[in-house]
Amino acid sequence: MIGFGFGLYQWIDWGNDYYIVTDRRAIWLEKVIGLYDSRHEAPLRMVLSVSTTTDVSGRMMDYGDVVIRTFTGQLRFHTVGSPRESITWMGSYTSTGPSGCGRRRKLPKA
Repeated sequence: MIGFGFGLYQWIDWGNDYYIVTDRRAIWLEKVIGLYDSRHEAPLRMVLSVSTTTDVSGRMMDYGDVVIRTFTGQLRFHTVGSPRESITWMGSYTSTGPSGCGRRRKLPKA
């Protein structure tokens, strides 16, 4: 019963974290139920590179982490669905890829 409760808490906690990319910044909104809200962001003009990290199961099921490196550190979007596709269109917003349009897009979660 305790395991089920912990699993339910993890699922709810995972469901209320958001990764948002606009034409100006990448944002990670994290909410831990009952404890705190956190916001990490990186202006896209400061992005040095965008890459992915995956493991074997992530490659088989098409999910992984998207890592955005900036001058001041890195922003890691955990467990993103289709991470290679996310890098492709994120590159259109940054200087690391072709110039893009000003759309907002929420990254899919695996």
